[in-house]
Amino acid sequence: MKISVYIILLLFIVPLQTTFSSSLDSLSPEFWMKASFESVDKIISEDKPDTASLDEALANSAISSNNVKILGTLIQHGADVNSKDEDGMTPLMDAAMASSNTEIITFLISKGADVNKKTTLGQTALMFSTMNLVQPDIPNLLIDRKADVNAQDNSGKSVLMYAVCNAEDTSLLKTLISDGAKINARDNEGMTVLDYATRYNANPEVISFLIFKGADVNAKDNSGRTALMYAAAAGPETVQPLLSSGADINAKDNFGKTALIYASMASKPDVVTELISRNADQSITDNNGFKASDYSNAIKKGNLSFSNDVFSN
Repeated sequence: MKISVYIILLLFIVPLQTTFSSSLDSLSPEFWMKASFESVDKIISEDKPDTASLDEALANSAISSNNVKILGTLIQHGADVNSKDEDGMTPLMDAAMASSNTEIITFLISKGADVNKKTTLGQTALMFSTMNLVQPDIPNLLIDRKADVNAQDNSGKSVLMYAVCNAEDTSLLKTLISDGAKINARDNEGMTVLDYATRYNANPEVISFLIFKGADVNAKDNSGRTALMYAAAAGPETVQPLLSSGADINAKDNFGKTALIYASMASKPDVVTELISRNADQSITDNNGFKASDYSNAIKKGNLSFSNDVFSN
């Protein structure tokens, strides 16, 4: 069974033994974390594993090991550097997601790993590398090795969309955009990079940077929602850069809702105050005939409640 990336964090408290001989198929995660080249080479020589076992061992080693010699001997004995598991994950993707060191990434690429392979969901190694920035040099390394900065997964989510969801600053975003990442790309639901930043990150620095780089503040997704509507469910510091850049404060989505209505639904009084101070129209009613104040009052009285994501209602 292939090692889960998330198991690794639990392994530091497990006593480690790497001197035993075993089948590649039965080696534990803790083995791969500290395995020596000699122990792996001995197992291969004695066990003579088939290609499938070697491929799985390569993936596990890419996740857990920092020893390129181990990866090298597995490849030398027949492991396919571009092999895929049932989800379409390759060793390079595993290494990128696990935030392995750059030496592992560089070695796999030098042995022919395809940086633009996709999983069954259409995800690439570069997308995975943006999810966990313990090793921030990995995305840059993949970009330098011609990873497609405009790749999109099966849902249409682009590399830049993945990056803004996790970005704590703008460094990676600058690199992606300077290398040609499309700032106004849309996913299958019509959501833009700015929509992802406001809905899933709400980092004012990231939002301001995207606007500075030309993100359309009034773009509407397939539901008619704008970045300001998504930002309204976050906080006042999120809506401020949008409003200062010309976002339409009274725009309506397909349900007749405005940013003010969403702020009320999300119980964000600071955002409501900010929007009203910017002349948001309090008299607008949605397709249900409700104003922003109607939602606020109903929630206060306990007659209405929403999930953590008001946009799923």
